[in-house]
Amino acid sequence: MFRRTINIKPPSLTIHTFASKRESELSGKKITVSHSTESEIVKMLDIAQKYANIIDIKPYYMYRQKHIEGNLENVGYCLSGLEYMCNIQIIEKKQTIIAFGAGAVSKFMLP
Repeated sequence: MFRRTINIKPPSLTIHTFASKRESELSGKKITVSHSTESEIVKMLDIAQKYANIIDIKPYYMYRQKHIEGNLENVGYCLSGLEYMCNIQIIEKKQTIIAFGAGAVSKFMLP
């Protein structure tokens, strides 16, 4: 997947680490899920960072979620000068998110 990403050369990329949501079927029921070990997750994140460096996109925001695997984080990368303030505003809970599609969740921030 990352080799294809290099060919596309996206101006931004966000790498998400698995986090179960309290509303999801995974946390509400006793469903067995095969999770990667923390060391495997760290290796995957290192590979993502390696490929981000190859296409010269740099990390510009990071956030953690509750119940995230390995107590790790999600990282947003972009080309220098193309930082997307909306992502930072969303993380800071200062931006409304209107979502569409299967499984999409909107979040409205009131003034």
